[in-house]
Amino acid sequence: MKKALIAAAMLAVGLGIGAPASADPGAFEWLMKQAELSRDGAVTKQQFLDAMGRAYDQAMAKMKNDPKRVQRGMLTEDGMRELLADIYRSV
Repeated sequence: MKKALIAAAMLAVGLGIGAPASADPGAFEWLMKQAELSRDGAVTKQQFLDAMGRAYDQAMAKMKNDPKRVQRGMLTEDGMRELLADIYRSV
């Protein structure tokens, strides 16, 4: 599960940084706001993982009764896509 969180986090950051100029760059700002709790302008690995863990937990709570998105207590591919889309739209 830790590998899945790290992969999701990396993809989420990629969505914000690598988005076309016309796209909303909100994922990056959202992630910085969620992760950089000490407000010192830097994000530790633990802050980053904690922020992505909170996003994952929120997604699980939202989708827990949807068998297309959650199976055996884990997000499916559709669930992960929705989680990342939600992060991208979180601004």
